Amino acid sequence: MSEGETIIVRLPEDATIRHAESIAEQLKSALATGQTIEVDCSAVIEADSSVLQLLIAARKSAAAAARALILGAPAAGALRAAIIECGLAGGSLAAFWSEGRAAQ
Repeated sequence: MSEGETIIVRLPEDATIRHAESIAEQLKSALATGQTIEVDCSAVIEADSSVLQLLIAARKSAAAAARALILGAPAAGALRAAIIECGLAGGSLAAFWSEGRAAQ
């Protein structure tokens, strides 16, 4: 993989605390190898605050390393519901959740 390559991280159907460690490892690996990390959330049918925390932390880590972390598409379904339930739909993260790849 080249340094400028976009790395796609596909979240599992169950993007909850049960799979947080695996998701964290995938994000960490992608941050180490790609200039842009695109998170594919299309398979997610269950989500909780742990995945949101991981995405926010990975986004901050990417920015600190002059890299980008984006969602492949606007958050929808269970992921969107978790964002709203956790009070994260507005504010400084609104564009991150709602614009997907268009935010790039």
